[in-house]
Amino acid sequence: TQIRYSLVLSELLSYNSDIICLQEVEKQIHVELFTPILAKAGYDQFYSQIGYLNFESAQDWRDSRLHGCSTFWKKSKFKEINTEFVELRQAIYDKGIKQFGMSNHLFLKEFVRKPNIVSLVHLRSTKEDRDLCVANTHLLSNQSKSAISIIQARTALHCIDKFVSKFFISNNSSNPITTTRSSLSSSSNTHPVLFCGDFNSPPYSGTYHLLSTGSVPKKEIVLFDEILAKDDIMYPHKWSSLYGTTLGEPIRTSITMTLDYIWYNNYLQPCRVMNLPPQKIVMPSEEYPSDHFALYGEFCFDTNRKV
Repeated sequence: TQIRYSLVLSELLSYNSDIICLQEVEKQIHVELFTPILAKAGYDQFYSQIGYLNFESAQDWRDSRLHGCSTFWKKSKFKEINTEFVELRQAIYDKGIKQFGMSNHLFLKEFVRKPNIVSLVHLRSTKEDRDLCVANTHLLSNQSKSAISIIQARTALHCIDKFVSKFFISNNSSNPITTTRSSLSSSSNTHPVLFCGDFNSPPYSGTYHLLSTGSVPKKEIVLFDEILAKDDIMYPHKWSSLYGTTLGEPIRTSITMTLDYIWYNNYLQPCRVMNLPPQKIVMPSEEYPSDHFALYGEFCFDTNRKV
């Protein structure tokens, strides 16, 4: 409802964040409500909608209720350099080749039905002249199909690598995506990157394990009782979870469990983290109008690493 959206906006403005990442935002709400109000507060924005469609009328657009990812940043702190968004079901193909050994027809049939995206923004600090990549995603919500979420996460990492390689690194001649540990390379480990979103994956999931350790055993890539992967799914470096490396992952970030994370690479260091509300708190409510708690942290560029 309009009242609930207004409460969400009030909560967002109360944090006075330099960067805001939101998921499951309907385009109408982003365009007609969030953007005008946050613009008055000094924010610029980038919106990426899942499942692109052409609408014949404004009413069809409003009735569609398609959602997407909204990324906002303070214009006084950052300026936009580049933006991009990618449908993960398309990104699993690179130059016509199915990535990560995922050639199983059953998997591909299920994977291409899911229009989940990753939204990418290249920002430059106005004061420090440092670049930052902000990735914002919303992965599949279906615990019985966790294999899809794992490969979506791995594909999103592939997209981040390509984005950083394209816009951050001027001389890049190598393909950042490979599938064996000995030859793995990663462009996203060369510049500061934040990877935020609703990953729909608890801390014990394969998706969390992939991001925090860099690998998932192939025996966990299962769909309809069939192991889909030929090899373990790998990524060349580990990401750190803001809460996991500081206060510890909360019991829940949503109504049911912990599904949301702020991941960062080793070019950033967390300086401050906000405690989440007590677990007995009911949401949505007037005080916490979303069905997910807001995650909040402050980061510093690692001055020991030169970009």
